[in-house]
Amino acid sequence: MGEATELSLVVDRILKRYHKGLLDKAVSIFTPFPDKKPLSDLELSKDAIEFIKQYEPKAEKNGLFFHQFNLLDTYSKGAENFILTSSTGSGKSLCFWTWIIDKLSMNPHATAIICFPTQALMWGQADRLSKISTEKTHYNKKKENAFSGNINVNNEKIGWTIWKGVGSGWTKDKAMKEHEGTENFKRARIRLSTLDKAHWSLIPGHVNFTKNLECIVLDEAHQYDGLFGANVHYFLKRIYIAKESSKRRRPNVFLASATLSDATSFASRLISYPENEIQHVTDLVNPQINTIPLKKVNEILESPPKDGLLRINLFIDSLNKNYDLTELIDNINVVGNTLNLLYFSNSKYESRILKKKTNKSFKRSIEIYDGDLPPERRRHIEKLFNELEGSTLLATNALELGVDIENLELCLLNTIPPKRVDLIQRVGRVGRRAGLPGVTILKLSAAPLDRAIVENPENIFSFDTAVSIPLPIDLRLNKLKNMEAIHYEGCYKKYAAKNWPYYQNVFRKYFGEFLNHDEIKNIINRNYEGLIETQGNQWIHKGFRASASERKIPLRILGSNRDVAWIEDVNIFRDGHPEAVYLDDKGYHWRVKYYDGDWKIAEWTHPESSYKLGKYLKSINVVFVEKEDSNITTRGSWDDSMEEYKIFPELPEDTLPPAGGVLEYGIWEYTKKFDGYTEYNLDTKEKVQVSLKEVSDRFKALIDKGVNAPFLFPLSYRTYGWSWEFKGVFDDDKKLKEMATIIGAILNAFFADAVQSKPADIQTYFSLTNAKITVLDTTPAGNGLSEALLKQNNVNKAFKSCMQTLDFYQKPEMKRKFKNYIFELCEGEVMHEPEELNSVIKQLQSYWEG
Repeated sequence: MGEATELSLVVDRILKRYHKGLLDKAVSIFTPFPDKKPLSDLELSKDAIEFIKQYEPKAEKNGLFFHQFNLLDTYSKGAENFILTSSTGSGKSLCFWTWIIDKLSMNPHATAIICFPTQALMWGQADRLSKISTEKTHYNKKKENAFSGNINVNNEKIGWTIWKGVGSGWTKDKAMKEHEGTENFKRARIRLSTLDKAHWSLIPGHVNFTKNLECIVLDEAHQYDGLFGANVHYFLKRIYIAKESSKRRRPNVFLASATLSDATSFASRLISYPENEIQHVTDLVNPQINTIPLKKVNEILESPPKDGLLRINLFIDSLNKNYDLTELIDNINVVGNTLNLLYFSNSKYESRILKKKTNKSFKRSIEIYDGDLPPERRRHIEKLFNELEGSTLLATNALELGVDIENLELCLLNTIPPKRVDLIQRVGRVGRRAGLPGVTILKLSAAPLDRAIVENPENIFSFDTAVSIPLPIDLRLNKLKNMEAIHYEGCYKKYAAKNWPYYQNVFRKYFGEFLNHDEIKNIINRNYEGLIETQGNQWIHKGFRASASERKIPLRILGSNRDVAWIEDVNIFRDGHPEAVYLDDKGYHWRVKYYDGDWKIAEWTHPESSYKLGKYLKSINVVFVEKEDSNITTRGSWDDSMEEYKIFPELPEDTLPPAGGVLEYGIWEYTKKFDGYTEYNLDTKEKVQVSLKEVSDRFKALIDKGVNAPFLFPLSYRTYGWSWEFKGVFDDDKKLKEMATIIGAILNAFFADAVQSKPADIQTYFSLTNAKITVLDTTPAGNGLSEALLKQNNVNKAFKSCMQTLDFYQKPEMKRKFKNYIFELCEGEVMHEPEELNSVIKQLQSYWEG
C-alpha cells in the first residue's frame, strides 16, 4: 500500500460521513494510454510533419498515439472524411489540425472552418494555436485571448482567426467588429467559429471563403443530436449546394466525438455522406470499468497506476439517506483547503446562492462559471482556474465541454444529467494527469437513469452504450426553412451565376425536390400558420438550437456601461422580471428598475388609467439595474397553458403508432404569463409571495407619476406535439381522476428518459376526463423530442420502464420509500399506493402495444 495522499484522506472522511447513503461498491475507470508509433513512420507531407512537431513537440521523440497515427496514415492513403471517436484528452485536435494544415498547404487558395458547439471550446483551441503562432492580434491590455495569428510551416504562413457573432445594440462586441475589418481577418484561411455564427453568416456574407472551402471540422460531434443535429445536417447541405452551384467539389468533413456505439451511421446521417465514404477511427483503448468494494478505494488511490488515467466514482443513494453534497463546498473538515474541487450546479441561481452562503473561513478561491457571465469574464475564469490550487468552481453544464483543467481532483454531482454522454463528460473533468487520480461523488435520485445506476453502476460508464438521439430530419417545417435559406443566402446569384437549370438540379440533389421562394412561403402559410414568424428575413435562421431563447439581454448598471450579467431573453420571467433582485456571480444584489428597447405598446387594461401595460418581450434590449443593499433575491412566477391549434392529416414518417386508440400529431399553442414572484430573505431564510396584483398596482402608481417602470407582456408561441386518445380503457372512477396529475408527472419523467432529454424539454398532460395523453415540445416551433418518442418504440419502452420501477416499489421493504421516490422524481405528493399507479400504467401499456 502506498502513502496516504490528500485525496485519499478526503475520500476517507467522505466515506465515514456518508456511510449510511453510500452504495456498497464504487466504480473505477482506468483508461490506459494508447500505444504509440514513431512519427518517422508516418508518410505525410513535410508541411504536415513540421506542423505536428510544432503542435506537439514531444511527438518527434515519443511518437503519436496509435489512433492519431492510424487516422493520419489512413488520410495519407486517400481517405477523405472522418469520424474520430476517443476519450477526453486523447489528442483529437492534433489530428484535425494536421489534416487541415496538410490540405491547405497543398492548395494556396483552400480554406477551412472549424465549428464548435460552445465559445469555450473555440477560445480553448485558439489559445492552443496561439502558442505556436506569430503576428497575433489581441484586443485587451493583458494580451489575453488572441483573435488571430499565423502558423509558419516551412516558410509558408497560414493565417487563422476567431470568427464569432458581433451582436448588436447593447450586446455588440466592438473588438470582434473591429477585427472583422482588419487584413489579418480577411487573409485568414482558417476560421474558428461557433456553429451558430457559421449558420447565420457563412454562405451569404463570405462567398469567396465558401467557394474555396475544402475542410469542415465539427468538434464534439456527439452533441449534434435531436433538432440541433437536424439543423447542423441541413446547414451542411446548404454549404454543399453553394459549393456545387459554383461548380466546385463539396468539402470534406472531419467529426471529432466522444465514443458512440453507432459512430459511422450517426456520421452518415449528420454529414450526408454514405457510410463507405466515412473513415471511423477510434482510440482502440477500452477503459477498464470495474466495481470495487468501498474498503479498496483508498488503497487504489494511494497506489494509482502510472500508465494511464484513473477515475473513481462513489455513489450516494438519496432514497437510503438524502444527503446534500453542497455541504461539502465549504466544509474544510472534510475537503480541506488544498484540493481543487468542481461542483456542477443545477442552475445559475444555485451557484450564486451557494457562493453567497459559503463559510468565510473556507480559505480557497471560489469562482462561478455559467452562461450568464459576460464573455470577457468567462474567458478570464477559464484562464485563471488552470493556474489556481485549492480552488472551488461552481459551474453549470456550460463547463461540460471546452475547458481543460488538468489539476482537478474532486467533482460533486448533486444531480445526474439525463444523457449518458454528458455524464461521461462530467466525470471526465477529473483525473486528467497520469499518477494523479480523480474522484467523483454522484448523488442518485429517483430519476429512471439514476435507478438504473443503482442496479448496475458500472454499465452507465460503458462507452459503447452511448447511442445518439435520432435526427428529426424529416420535420417538414424545418426542411422548408432550410430550403428558403438557400434562396435567401443567394446561392442562385452568388454561386450558380444565375444558371437557373443548374441551380435547380443541385438543389434537388440535396433536398429531393425543388420549391421556389413563393411556393415555400405558400406551404408555410397554409400548413404552419403561426408556428413561426415569417416577417423579415431572420426567421429562416432562428431556432437553430431548438431553444425558446433567441438572444442574450444585458443587465446593465444604471448610469454606467458595465453589465453584471447577460441573461437569456426568456429568462426575464424568472431572473429579470419587474421588481426582480438579481444575485450576480460575485454575491452582489441588483434591483431591476426598468427595461429599454424598441417596442410596440400593448394596451393598458386598468380601467382608471390610459397608460400602457406591457412591452413585447422580443423588443427588450436592456434591463437597467441598480445596487440593492438588502440581502434578498427573487424568482419570478408564471402561468402557462397549452391549447390544440392544428392536427396534421398524417403522422410523421417512421412513426410506430399504437395498436389501440387514436394518435394525432400537430401544432399546439403555448402561452406564458408573468404572475408575480417570490422574494427570498437570505438572512432569515424567509420567503414572501408577491402577487401579480401587487406588482400591477405599484406599476400603475409609478406610471401615473411619470416614472418609467418595467412590466412583462405574455410570451406566446406554437410548438409540435401529439395526443393519444384511449377511450374505453378506464371506467369513470373518481379515484382514478385524482391520480391524473401525478401519473402525468411520472410519465413525463420516463418519456424524457426514453429520448435522453431533461423532463423540462417536454410536457406531458394526462387526462382521464378526456381519456388522452398529450406530449408537447416545450420550445417554439418544436425541438423534435415529442416526435422522437413516437419512433423506435420509445413510448412503449417508457411504459415498460415505468412499470418495472413501480413493481420494484411494490415490494414490502420498498413501500416506505415510495413517497420519497415520487417526490424526488417529479416533486409531487402521492396519496396512492404503487400498485394503484402501476395498474393504470399497465393498462395504458397494454392498450398501446395491443
